[in-house]
Amino acid sequence: MVVARLKRAGDLAVPGAPLLTVESGRGLLFETFVAEGQVAAIAAGKPVEVKIDGLAIPLKGTVRRVVPSGDPVTRSYQVKIALPETAGLMPGMFGRAGFIIGESHLPVVSRRALVERGGLTGVFVVDGEGRARFRWLRTGREWPDRVEVSAGLGANERFVAAVEPALRDGDQIAPAKEAQ
Repeated sequence: MVVARLKRAGDLAVPGAPLLTVESGRGLLFETFVAEGQVAAIAAGKPVEVKIDGLAIPLKGTVRRVVPSGDPVTRSYQVKIALPETAGLMPGMFGRAGFIIGESHLPVVSRRALVERGGLTGVFVVDGEGRARFRWLRTGREWPDRVEVSAGLGANERFVAAVEPALRDGDQIAPAKEAQ
């Protein structure tokens, strides 16, 4: 389908100047830009989740191409993502792509489990006797509902998932009853 006619009959055709803009509703590509420091983790063939604002569900795309010449001003590289044919998907729609650029094997705790004491963050770890013991944590990345723990919490340690304001170091902890 012709969406723009850039030259008229009698206009001078110049090499490199487009005459028409043509679009197809099939085989759509999502184009985005990635920062210079993250482009090395993105390669053709990798899966990508694309969220289009006009569509209710995210799409599973595939990286088709990483354009090898970056923009020297923004220090970013263009990435083209092939999208599956989807009802309601049209050229020109706005969206966001989520790339997996690395993995972390650090524990993550809910914000409800965190306690602030003296300007430092910690959790109440449950010891072998079922008592709450306050432990300082070094935190890393943050999300709206959880926080990554980079130091202070070991593998398979139990901690209080939702701290009540009255909880103190040494208090006896009873497991929550499971909902039936």
